Amino acid sequence: MPIAGDDANAIAVASRLVREVGFEPVVIGPLAMGKYLMPGTPLAGEHTPEQIRQIVATLK
Repeated sequence: MPIAGDDANAIAVASRLVREVGFEPVVIGPLAMGKYLMPGTPLAGEHTPEQIRQIVATLK
């Protein structure tokens, strides 16, 4: 599950929660990268963690 954030503590909490529900958190960068999580953008929809990392690499 891709997540974005500017606060290290918030990312840690979100990552823990994501793991608790059985997913792998993938930090995609600062909160500004969250715009790529909206429907119709490259990270919208289902992707494997590796696919997420590959997509993010093309956005930088």
